[in-house]
Amino acid sequence: MSGMYYVRMLSRPVNLFKLQQMENSSDMEADILKQEFGTTGNTLSFWKCDNLDSVIDAVKAIILSTTAIKPSQFVIVEESVATRYGFSMDDKNPGVTGYNGFESLHVDMINLTYGKIGTLMQMLKEVASDENYSPKYERNNVKELIKEVIDAGCLNKETTPDALLKDIYKYFPETKQ
Repeated sequence: MSGMYYVRMLSRPVNLFKLQQMENSSDMEADILKQEFGTTGNTLSFWKCDNLDSVIDAVKAIILSTTAIKPSQFVIVEESVATRYGFSMDDKNPGVTGYNGFESLHVDMINLTYGKIGTLMQMLKEVASDENYSPKYERNNVKELIKEVIDAGCLNKETTPDALLKDIYKYFPETKQ
């Protein structure tokens, strides 16, 4: 299967289970809206990849846009599924990430409404039960991915959030130079 894939990190890994167990989006806990679907300008940030083999670059870009080295839960949506659900994507705004050279992987889901957020939750419920589309990385895996970025010479300290840099320096003090 070909086409684009869209990747998003959940702010709380436990919310994947809540999405899986959800009967209907109208029954979802209200706090999850703020935790996972807080929009800016009626958009929600995703990162894209061309295939599941290259999803790791999107994952690294996301990790290097966060504030801590911690367990990280992701959801992956196929472009065809997003289109079927009526979502529009816009890739004109590059992402802010410490993964140098991968800013263009950022994409926004645009023109969101409360109704579309409910539809988004239903769509994510569809993908949440498939481990291929809902990978989780434990803290050690996240550290390994960051180390790969460092070793490849792709860590951009200027665009890495300060709180994450503090963690990186703690685990990889040689990067402080």
